Formats: sequence, C-alpha cells, structure tokens
Amino acid sequence: MLKKMLLSIAVVMMVGITVNADEEDEQGYINPDSELYDLSRIMEEAEYELTESFTEKAMLQDDFSEERLDEAESLIQEGDLETADELLEEYSDIQDQVNEDLEQADENDEETSEAKEQVVENMDNRTDKLEEVLENEELPEEAKDGITQAIENQEQAKQNYLEAQNKAEEAQDNAERKQDRAEEAEEDAEQEQDRAEEAEEDAEQEQDRAEEAEENAERGQDRAEEAKENAERGQDRAEEAKENAEQGEDRAEEAEENAEQGEDRAEEAQENAEQGQDQAEEAREKAEQNPNNDENEDEDEDNDNQEESARGEADNNAESNEDEQESEDADEERGAAGSNNGEGQGNGNRP
Repeated sequence: MLKKMLLSIAVVMMVGITVNADEEDEQGYINPDSELYDLSRIMEEAEYELTESFTEKAMLQDDFSEERLDEAESLIQEGDLETADELLEEYSDIQDQVNEDLEQADENDEETSEAKEQVVENMDNRTDKLEEVLENEELPEEAKDGITQAIENQEQAKQNYLEAQNKAEEAQDNAERKQDRAEEAEEDAEQEQDRAEEAEEDAEQEQDRAEEAEENAERGQDRAEEAKENAERGQDRAEEAKENAEQGEDRAEEAEENAEQGEDRAEEAQENAEQGQDQAEEAREKAEQNPNNDENEDEDEDNDNQEESARGEADNNAESNEDEQESEDADEERGAAGSNNGEGQGNGNRP
C-alpha cells in the first residue's frame, strides 16, 4: 500500500519537475531556493523507498550526497552559510547511510564489489572538490570550518567504510575458509563413511566365508562319519567274508577227508573185487577139475554173482567219491567267491 502511494506521489512530482526541467539542466541539480526543491527531495525519498536492492539504494544515496555537496557549494557562494552547513551535515549522514546499505547488501548476498569501488572513487573526487573550495581565499572562515569538517567527516566515513570493507572481506575470507574446512570435513566424513561401508562389506564377506567354512566343515564331518560307517560296514563284510572263507576252508578239509575216505573205500572195494575175481577164477578151476558140473555151475554162478556184486560196490563207491568231490569243489568255489566279495566290498568302502 505504501509503495502504491509513493508511486502516485512520484508521478505527480515528475509532472511538476518536468515543467521546470530547464532550471535543473543548467546546473545539474535543483537549487535549494527553487520552489521545486522540496518536491525534488520528496521524489528522492520516494525513489529510495521504491528501490528494493540495497546495492541500488546505496548508489542512490551516493548520488544524493553528490547533490547535497553541490547544493552546499552553491549556498556558500550565495552567502547562505547556515543552510550550507546543514546540507554538509546531511551530506555526512547520507554517506553513513551509503555504508549501512552496502552492509545490508552484503548480508543479503548481493554483488557489491563494483558499487563499493564506485563509492570510494566518488568519495575521493568529492574530497578533491571540497579541498579546491577551501583554496578560495574569499571563502569566509565559517564556511571553511564547515567544509573542513565535511572533509574530515568524509574521510572518517571513508575510513569507516574501508575498515568495514576490510572486515567484510576478512569475514568473507573466514567464511570461505570455514566453508573450505566444512567441505574438507564433509569429504573426510564421506571418506570415513566409505571406509566404514567398505569395512562393513569386508566384515560381511568374512562372515560369509566363515559360514561357508563352517558349512564345509559340517559337510566334511558328515563325509567323515559316512566314511567311518562305510569302513565299519566294510570291516563287517570283511569279517563275514573271513568267516565264510574259514567255513569254506573247513568244508574243503571235510571234503578232502571224505575224498580220502572214499578213496580208501574205493581201494577196499577194488581189493574186494580182485579177491572176488580171484575166488571166481579159483572156483572155475575147481569146477573144471570137479566132474560134478551142476555143483560147479552153481559155484561158478555164485562166484560170478560175487564178482558182479564186488564190481557194483566198487562202482558205487567211485561214483559216491566223485559226487562228494564235486560237492567239495563247489563248496570251495563258493567259499572263495564269498571271501573275494567281502574283501572287494571292504576295499571299495574304505575311506
């Protein structure tokens, strides 16, 4: 609302100032004796209030200070020393406002480097101008005192401004160093974070390897137990095969004894057969010598029967011996096969 009011006033003032533009064009400013002077001052205030940038505000105030100095010089020449002294005091106040606006611009992070250089340059130029005025021998002493005071105030303002600028630059440097340290600390923190994450990843990998090693150990334990069981089963089979081999050996020995007994019986039967044959031949000889043929024939028949019986018994003994030998051989083969099977299984399951 205030800005709208000021803008409206500014438009009205612009119309009034345009009417007397020739007066301002001749000297570059409106003379304090002019009817438009108060209006021009209101215009300055309106323009200042409508300006948002503090850097631009500072440059406006610097322009206003230039006008106050020109106005003061004009009044000194006209002999109005009192009003000139007031303008010189206002000039000093405006210079202070320039410094305040620039400080506010710095706080708002506005670009002020060019504006500051321009302000310092303008101060030097105005100091030179005031010193030239002081060289005027016709200048009253009272005016000289006012100008001297203005110069001192300006130099003090310049000194304050330069000190403030140095402090601002120093603060900026400190801020930049702090920013650099903060960025460096942030980088260090990020590096520490990266190292922590890397260490965590390494720890997770070590944990995974430990778990994998534990699983491998468990599997190795299972295999060892399985191998032990297989070895025990192989041992049992080996013992069983050994028992079967011993049983087969026993059966082989028994079969060998049976074979020997059968061989003895066969030899005995052979002897009996030979005896029967001898008896039969003896009987035939007797029959040939004995005229009683019937009796001889009966004796021959009996001898033949005895001989045939002896041969049959011998054959039976031989067959029995062969069967027993074959059974013994089969038992030996089964025993040998069982022994080999037990040993093979035991060796196959050996861990």
